[in-house]
Amino acid sequence: TVDKKDLARIVAFPLTRNMTESEKSKIWMFRLYLKTFVPALPKFLQSVDWLVDEQATEAIRLMEGWATLSIEVALELLSEQFSTNERI
Repeated sequence: TVDKKDLARIVAFPLTRNMTESEKSKIWMFRLYLKTFVPALPKFLQSVDWLVDEQATEAIRLMEGWATLSIEVALELLSEQFSTNERI
């Protein structure tokens, strides 16, 4: 089972640490809960399988309603981990 502490632990990982498939699945599963938690956005974007149209479409839709970004999170999104994602 997944609890809030588990999600917070995953979100707190540095962007340079790759998430496991299990961690990505947890983030994706709780995406609606996490969209109110600004620091979760980079991890959410990393959990998306951008080659699956349904996931990509859902991710773009959710980003529009995500909580307002902080400067720190916005800077994370400018990092090289997100530079190859043409769909965002």
